[in-house]
Amino acid sequence: GKDFASIDAIAQGRVWTGQQALERGLVDKLGNLDVAIRDAAQEAHLGKDVHVRYAEKPMGAFERFLTNVGDSTEARVAMSWGVRLPSWVAMLPKLAPEFALFRTAQAGKPNVYAYCFCSPR
Repeated sequence: GKDFASIDAIAQGRVWTGQQALERGLVDKLGNLDVAIRDAAQEAHLGKDVHVRYAEKPMGAFERFLTNVGDSTEARVAMSWGVRLPSWVAMLPKLAPEFALFRTAQAGKPNVYAYCFCSPR
C-alpha cells in the first residue's frame, strides 16, 4: 500500500535482511518460497490445490563439472586419464567463487540462491 517514493526513501538500493525489511515496512511478512507461492496463489484466487512446476533446465555433466572444478573427483579422474584441462578452468574457483553456491544443485530439486555482486566499501 505504499507508493514508490516512500519505499525508495527507505530502500535506496540497499540490501536488507528479511527482518530488517519487515521492520522498515518494505515487506508485509516473512516466509519461505512455499509461503510466497501459497500467498501468490491465494491472491490470484487459484484455490488451495495449486500445482507448481519448476521449469529449469537440468545441469549437464559439464556444468556440474565446472561448479565443482576446484575439488571435484571428475577433474582428478580426467587428469589421471591424461586429459589436460585449459588453464582457465583451474582458475574458475578463484575467478568465480559464486560457483560454490551450486555445488549441491540437483536437477528437478529447486533451491533458492542469493549472491550479492556488490563489494562493501
